[in-house]
Amino acid sequence: MRYRRKGATNIVEARLLTMSVGDELAEWCGGLLVQERNSEDGYTQPGINVPTPNGNVRASLGDWILEYEGQFYVKSAPQFRLDYEKVEEDEDLSQQHPDEDFHSGLTGREGLGFAPKPTTGFSD
Repeated sequence: MRYRRKGATNIVEARLLTMSVGDELAEWCGGLLVQERNSEDGYTQPGINVPTPNGNVRASLGDWILEYEGQFYVKSAPQFRLDYEKVEEDEDLSQQHPDEDFHSGLTGREGLGFAPKPTTGFSD
């Protein structure tokens, strides 16, 4: 689905990581599908090590994976809801133009004050 950062004109493709689309999203972003151990109940759930401009960033269940100009980024669900709005399919995109600050909001979790998640093995 297509989204734009609020106040910007550039469009991103964004997909939500759910239990049923892990394989599909890993293939789409060129990432590695892994199984994360849920510390609360011990069950595993899908995660994806997403190659971003800043190195691999773990996308966990409920996170959004964004693609912009061939590069991929990970946003937590709360941050995504704050920063992005859905673009309607019939919306005129002819006014789209480069946004010099666009990449400033797409640095993975590191740029949002989150510590990067481990990208190997099970998470605790």
